[in-house]
Amino acid sequence: MQDKVAFVGFYESNQISPVSQDIIDLNKHFQRRESLFRSLGLLPSFIAGKSVLEFGPGSGHNALYMASLKPGRYELVDGNPKGVQETRSRLSAYSDSQVEVHQSLFEEFQTDAQFDLVWAEGCLPHQSEPLPLLDHISLFVARGGGICGLHSQRNLLPF
Repeated sequence: MQDKVAFVGFYESNQISPVSQDIIDLNKHFQRRESLFRSLGLLPSFIAGKSVLEFGPGSGHNALYMASLKPGRYELVDGNPKGVQETRSRLSAYSDSQVEVHQSLFEEFQTDAQFDLVWAEGCLPHQSEPLPLLDHISLFVARGGGICGLHSQRNLLPF
Protein backbone atom coordinates (compact mmCIF):
# COMPACT_ATOMS: atom_id res chain seq x y z
CA MET A 1 0.00 0.00 0.00
CA GLN A 2 2.92 2.35 0.66
CA ASP A 3 3.90 2.39 -3.04
CA LYS A 4 0.35 3.25 -4.06
CA VAL A 5 0.18 6.28 -1.81
CA ALA A 6 3.78 7.45 -2.04
CA PHE A 7 2.84 10.81 -3.55
CA VAL A 8 -0.12 11.40 -1.24
CA GLY A 9 1.89 10.34 1.81
CA PHE A 10 4.67 12.78 0.93
CA TYR A 11 2.23 15.63 0.27
CA GLU A 12 0.35 14.96 3.49
CA SER A 13 3.45 14.66 5.68
CA ASN A 14 4.80 17.93 4.27
CA GLN A 15 1.38 19.65 4.22
CA ILE A 16 1.74 20.71 0.60
CA SER A 17 -0.21 20.67 -2.60
CA PRO A 18 2.39 20.81 -5.37
CA VAL A 19 -0.15 21.66 -8.07
CA SER A 20 -0.39 25.33 -9.01
CA GLN A 21 -1.18 27.39 -12.08
CA ASP A 22 -1.22 31.05 -12.97
CA ILE A 23 -4.91 31.82 -13.33
CA ILE A 24 -4.73 35.60 -12.94
CA ASP A 25 -6.12 35.83 -16.46
CA LEU A 26 -9.00 33.43 -15.92
CA ASN A 27 -10.33 33.94 -19.45
CA LYS A 28 -7.00 32.82 -20.93
CA HIS A 29 -6.96 29.81 -18.59
CA PHE A 30 -10.47 28.89 -19.70
CA GLN A 31 -9.46 29.20 -23.36
CA ARG A 32 -6.62 26.70 -22.79
CA ARG A 33 -8.99 24.31 -21.04
CA GLU A 34 -11.60 24.60 -23.78
CA SER A 35 -8.92 23.83 -26.35
CA LEU A 36 -7.98 20.68 -24.44
CA PHE A 37 -11.61 19.57 -24.18
CA ARG A 38 -12.18 20.09 -27.89
CA SER A 39 -8.99 18.20 -28.79
CA LEU A 40 -10.38 15.27 -26.82
CA GLY A 41 -13.66 15.42 -28.71
CA LEU A 42 -15.50 16.72 -25.65
CA LEU A 43 -17.59 19.75 -26.52
CA PRO A 44 -17.83 22.02 -23.49
CA SER A 45 -21.58 22.49 -24.03
CA PHE A 46 -22.08 18.76 -23.35
CA ILE A 47 -21.18 19.27 -19.67
CA ALA A 48 -24.09 21.57 -18.80
CA GLY A 49 -26.56 19.75 -16.56
CA LYS A 50 -24.56 16.50 -16.59
CA SER A 51 -22.96 14.70 -13.67
CA VAL A 52 -19.15 14.78 -13.46
CA LEU A 53 -16.79 12.91 -11.15
CA GLU A 54 -13.19 14.13 -11.18
CA PHE A 55 -10.25 12.24 -9.71
CA GLY A 56 -7.10 14.15 -8.78
CA PRO A 57 -8.08 17.81 -9.01
CA GLY A 58 -4.85 18.89 -7.30
CA SER A 59 -5.56 22.37 -5.96
CA GLY A 60 -8.63 22.94 -8.11
CA HIS A 61 -7.25 25.29 -10.76
CA ASN A 62 -8.53 23.22 -13.68
CA ALA A 63 -11.71 22.37 -11.78
CA LEU A 64 -12.71 26.02 -12.10
CA TYR A 65 -13.21 25.51 -15.82
CA MET A 66 -15.25 22.34 -15.38
CA ALA A 67 -17.42 24.12 -12.80
CA SER A 68 -17.89 27.06 -15.19
CA LEU A 69 -19.54 24.65 -17.65
CA LYS A 70 -22.33 24.24 -15.07
CA PRO A 71 -22.57 20.49 -14.58
CA GLY A 72 -25.71 19.45 -12.73
CA ARG A 73 -23.57 17.61 -10.19
CA TYR A 74 -19.82 17.87 -9.81
CA GLU A 75 -17.89 15.70 -7.37
CA LEU A 76 -14.12 15.62 -6.95
CA VAL A 77 -11.87 13.06 -5.23
CA ASP A 78 -8.34 13.61 -3.97
CA GLY A 79 -6.32 11.94 -1.22
CA ASN A 80 -4.20 14.97 -0.37
CA PRO A 81 -5.75 16.93 2.53
CA LYS A 82 -4.06 20.20 1.53
CA GLY A 83 -5.19 19.85 -2.09
CA VAL A 84 -8.75 19.09 -0.95
CA GLN A 85 -8.74 22.19 1.25
CA GLU A 86 -7.45 24.38 -1.59
CA THR A 87 -9.92 22.90 -4.09
CA ARG A 88 -12.86 23.48 -1.75
CA SER A 89 -11.77 27.06 -1.14
CA ARG A 90 -11.15 27.82 -4.81
CA LEU A 91 -14.45 26.34 -5.97
CA SER A 92 -16.54 27.88 -3.18
CA ALA A 93 -15.26 31.32 -4.13
CA TYR A 94 -16.11 30.81 -7.78
CA SER A 95 -18.68 28.15 -8.51
CA ASP A 96 -22.44 28.24 -8.19
CA SER A 97 -22.75 24.60 -9.29
CA GLN A 98 -23.51 21.80 -6.87
CA VAL A 99 -19.95 20.74 -5.94
CA GLU A 100 -18.74 18.17 -3.43
CA VAL A 101 -15.06 17.46 -2.75
CA HIS A 102 -14.19 14.10 -1.16
CA GLN A 103 -10.93 13.38 0.61
CA SER A 104 -10.16 9.79 -0.32
CA LEU A 105 -7.52 7.74 -2.04
CA PHE A 106 -8.78 6.91 -5.52
CA GLU A 107 -8.83 3.17 -4.94
CA GLU A 108 -10.76 3.59 -1.67
CA PHE A 109 -13.43 5.93 -3.03
CA GLN A 110 -16.92 4.44 -3.00
CA THR A 111 -20.32 5.73 -4.04
CA ASP A 112 -23.48 4.22 -5.44
CA ALA A 113 -23.78 7.14 -7.85
CA GLN A 114 -22.82 6.89 -11.48
CA PHE A 115 -21.71 9.82 -13.59
CA ASP A 116 -22.03 10.98 -17.18
CA LEU A 117 -18.31 11.84 -17.21
CA VAL A 118 -15.49 10.52 -15.06
CA TRP A 119 -12.43 12.75 -15.42
CA ALA A 120 -8.94 11.71 -14.27
CA GLU A 121 -6.57 14.15 -15.92
CA GLY A 122 -2.89 13.41 -15.58
CA CYS A 123 -3.15 11.21 -12.50
CA LEU A 124 -3.40 7.68 -13.87
CA PRO A 125 0.02 7.42 -15.59
CA HIS A 126 1.79 8.26 -12.33
CA GLN A 127 0.22 5.38 -10.40
CA SER A 128 2.23 2.26 -9.65
CA GLU A 129 -0.67 0.15 -10.99
CA PRO A 130 -2.74 2.34 -13.33
CA LEU A 131 -4.86 -0.39 -14.96
CA PRO A 132 -6.51 -1.72 -11.77
CA LEU A 133 -7.12 1.90 -10.80
CA LEU A 134 -8.69 2.59 -14.18
CA ASP A 135 -10.91 -0.46 -13.66
CA HIS A 136 -11.98 0.92 -10.28
CA ILE A 137 -12.79 4.44 -11.42
CA SER A 138 -14.61 3.14 -14.51
CA LEU A 139 -17.17 1.60 -12.13
CA PHE A 140 -18.57 5.10 -11.62
CA VAL A 141 -19.35 5.76 -15.31
CA ALA A 142 -23.05 5.69 -16.15
CA ARG A 143 -24.23 3.72 -19.15
CA GLY A 144 -23.86 6.02 -22.15
CA GLY A 145 -21.27 8.11 -20.29
CA GLY A 146 -17.51 8.32 -20.75
CA ILE A 147 -14.21 8.33 -18.94
CA CYS A 148 -11.27 10.57 -19.75
CA GLY A 149 -7.75 10.62 -18.36
CA LEU A 150 -5.30 8.39 -20.19
CA HIS A 151 -2.97 11.06 -21.64
CA SER A 152 -3.56 10.40 -25.30
CA GLN A 153 -5.71 11.82 -28.05
CA ARG A 154 -7.91 8.74 -27.76
CA ASN A 155 -8.65 9.02 -24.10
CA LEU A 156 -12.39 9.71 -24.03
CA LEU A 157 -13.71 6.19 -23.71
CA PRO A 158 -17.48 5.63 -24.10
CA PHE A 159 -19.43 3.24 -21.91
